[in-house]
Formats: sequence, C-alpha cells, structure tokens
Amino acid sequence: MQHEKVWDEVSYYSDGKKIAGFLYKPKDWKAGDQPRPGVIVLHGYSGMKDVYGMDVPHWLWEAGYFVLSWDYPGFGVSEGERGRHRPLEQAQATYDSVTFL
Repeated sequence: MQHEKVWDEVSYYSDGKKIAGFLYKPKDWKAGDQPRPGVIVLHGYSGMKDVYGMDVPHWLWEAGYFVLSWDYPGFGVSEGERGRHRPLEQAQATYDSVTFL
C-alpha cells in the first residue's frame, strides 16, 4: 500500500549514532497546542521504518496521535554497523527516542 508523505524526516542520537526517523504530527495540531499522546512504533526484525508496516503509523496518525517511526541503529539510513541486531542497543535507541519526543 502506498502512503502519501505525511511525516517529517527527523533524527536524534543514541549512543553517539545518528538515528533516522519519521515523525507524524496530528493533522490539526500546531505549535503551542496542548500536549497529546505519542506512540513509538518498533519494526521488529526488519529494523526499518519504511520497508513494511507503514500502515500502523499511518492509522495512529489518522487517529490523532504523534507517531515516531525509526530505523534501528545499523539499519535503513541510521548510523551504525550494518545489519547488527543487538537487542540492548535497540532498547537504548528506543529509550532515547522517548527523550527526543
């Protein structure tokens, strides 16, 4: 399924590595509005925000949530050793994404 680009490309740092993400902002939100709930989407084994699974962030965005979807360290366009699945590094990057939001 193709999705219209409704996200901003963002980045943050985790353990010194630049992590690439997509930030979906609610359609009716503008700077200065009250805070709203946000959801961080984890992509499982693929480790990439735009390989598959883009339906979930899109549905959450349509429901009015902020959504952050990102590439694991070493996957997609995030920095790090390519293809290195390390759960503790992925957990640290998840924690760092919370501080980004």
